[in-house]
Amino acid sequence: MTGGSGANAYLYGAASDSTAAAMDIIANFNAGKDLIDLTGLGGTLASAGALSGDLAAHSVGWKTSGVNTFVYVNTSGSSEALAATDMQIKLLGTPVLTSANFNSP
Repeated sequence: MTGGSGANAYLYGAASDSTAAAMDIIANFNAGKDLIDLTGLGGTLASAGALSGDLAAHSVGWKTSGVNTFVYVNTSGSSEALAATDMQIKLLGTPVLTSANFNSP
């Protein structure tokens, strides 16, 4: 997906919308303007921030790997390894993300 030059909101209604096996790729994500909206997932998600290990239950976090950034979402009730999270989104490039880039339930 490629957003326009203004503020863009990428809406997700289910964790199955972007998985490790079928990952969405977002080009030109602008951390100063753009939003990943996870409210359609229901439940409550906490922001885990930048990750260095597993992702805690009911949380969203991100990790830069090489020249890209990956967003991980765990909707389950237990910690998950990053490779096994319920949802994964690839952002081309290395935007500096904060919890403000996510709208979660």
